[in-house]
Amino acid sequence: MLAKFWEAADNLTHGSTTAADQEVLKEVFAATPTSPGIPADNQATMFMALTCGDAEWPHDVDGYAARTTADREKWPLTAGMPANIWACAYWDKPAETTVKVTKGGPRNTLILQNRRDNATPWEGGVGLHKSLGGGSAFVGVDNGGHYVYGAGSACADKATVGFLATGHLPDKDVHCTDATQK
Repeated sequence: MLAKFWEAADNLTHGSTTAADQEVLKEVFAATPTSPGIPADNQATMFMALTCGDAEWPHDVDGYAARTTADREKWPLTAGMPANIWACAYWDKPAETTVKVTKGGPRNTLILQNRRDNATPWEGGVGLHKSLGGGSAFVGVDNGGHYVYGAGSACADKATVGFLATGHLPDKDVHCTDATQK
């Protein structure tokens, strides 16, 4: 989808959009329908609350500017966006102390991880599982995208529902290869 969007944007810039380009642009810029009683910005505000409230962020505006300038030179495609300042720079430090992930706790964590998740890389899920020692079960899915449950793998859905319905984790790690590729 990203490649199709870039192509459509390039064609738009040159005044030569196709019907397919117009469909891609409509899909990319379509507003997500809101649910009754839930503010339209609910997802964005919850994301910021979780992201900004999870750890203390640097408050030095000049530092963000310097890192953004350096990123623009090193990775021009993103124009420095990943290093740029966020609202988090203006938040107070988190209300709670950071939770340290360690081995030795109860076995009560199910980790769901897609192989090609650009937001939470495979290595992060594997690393969390390793850090929790025997306290977790790992369900890895040969799929892309950020969501695992309900995203095309009956294998992952079965492990998830089993855990949520009974509280019991799979006895061993599960590697699902039945997903509809994304």
